[in-house]
Amino acid sequence: MAACRVVLDACVRLPQLTDEQIDSLPPEVRQTYRQLRAVDPAELVRFLGHTDLVNAAWAFLMPVCVDGDLLSVWPNVDPDFRAVLAQKWVCATTIR
Repeated sequence: MAACRVVLDACVRLPQLTDEQIDSLPPEVRQTYRQLRAVDPAELVRFLGHTDLVNAAWAFLMPVCVDGDLLSVWPNVDPDFRAVLAQKWVCATTIR
């Protein structure tokens, strides 16, 4: 319940820009802002409630998928899943 209150407060604080201010934004930001402004407030709360999860996922995926750097995020991987990945890697690279 407390988390919902925090998200709702964040939605209420979404800056109310004038049309002139919106038109001065870069095209992709302008489109996103207009879409968010048109969303039902209850749906906006549900949508914005996932931002922490999405940010965490991107923080993990960008180094791994874009940079190929699993080592930098390896400590963030669940220990049991790390063990499974390591076992699969050993099995896959073992000469038979």
